[in-house]
Amino acid sequence: KKKSFYKHMQKILLEDDFNFCSNCFESNVLLFYYFLENEIVSKSDILGYRNSLKCNCMDVNTFLSLYLKAEELYRKNG
Repeated sequence: KKKSFYKHMQKILLEDDFNFCSNCFESNVLLFYYFLENEIVSKSDILGYRNSLKCNCMDVNTFLSLYLKAEELYRKNG
């Protein structure tokens, strides 16, 4: 289950050009997985994480949109 989610998440990130820089790509795939596994779905938690990034390769709205896609994918595969 974990491996399949990770693969699907990578596919979403690669297919829809979200403009992650190479430094953020892997860490964000894993982070979204962590959020979803632990049912951290509070927008403020997600934005708090986004604001703590040292990198601003992605704007806030895109970041939230991506998280919602991840959440939908997680539910389908859960």
